[in-house]
Amino acid sequence: MKLIEFAITRWQITLVLFALMAGLGITSFGSIPRSVDPHFPIPVVVVIVAQPGADPADMEQTIAKPIEDVLRGLDDIEEVTSTSGDGFATIVADFDRRCCCRKRYRRFRRCRSPKRREYHRLLN
Repeated sequence: MKLIEFAITRWQITLVLFALMAGLGITSFGSIPRSVDPHFPIPVVVVIVAQPGADPADMEQTIAKPIEDVLRGLDDIEEVTSTSGDGFATIVADFDRRCCCRKRYRRFRRCRSPKRREYHRLLN
């Protein structure tokens, strides 16, 4: 009970101790070697498309559905989901976890480039 009473009556000391502990924590976090916090690939591709002024139905029909069809045509796709809203569409593709992430990303980039030119032509 004396400790709690001391912490409340001498709140300045409590505040200084808290600030020191927080600073020590931030410093420790910054000095952790990256090998302790390894990089691990997440087999998900997120495509976000913005078209200001477009309503959700247009975004779904002209943007989201064609992109979904292209993504479903890729190998190792487990699930493709999309969300359309006012002026935006978000498409999420989950890949099979056993496939090589670098190869998968290269495949996605190859199919994305021709479609990008086609969408610019459709929107302009």
